[in-house]
Amino acid sequence: MNAAAKYHLIMIVDDNYIDRYVAESCLKKLQVCEQVLSLESGSEALQYLQTHLSSPASVPEIILLDIRMPGMDGFEFLEAFGKLPAAIREHCEIVMLSSTIDPYDLERIKQHESVKRFINKPFSKEAALSL
Repeated sequence: MNAAAKYHLIMIVDDNYIDRYVAESCLKKLQVCEQVLSLESGSEALQYLQTHLSSPASVPEIILLDIRMPGMDGFEFLEAFGKLPAAIREHCEIVMLSSTIDPYDLERIKQHESVKRFINKPFSKEAALSL
């Protein structure tokens, strides 16, 4: 593992290419992690986690999760994530990454014990260093 890297793998789940690019660039430039896995949907992220259940080294320590995505949104992902084995849930810290200011969304985020933090978009150097 890179001596400067705090994490091995961080997953970004966001349907917006620019938002994924910005987050990935910040994480790589600041050497926050060794690898970044960038996915554009909640269903892709869930499928990735399900196929890597037996290889903990392939499971991200942090999942940066957007709320509003077509298909499976962030909240639907959280519900499905909650049904994964405890070994996976305990290994992954979920950080909601969104531009929402909707009080209902913010309250729903607080209700999910899997969500450790909320970061406002756009992702920044400060956000990357705070992980």
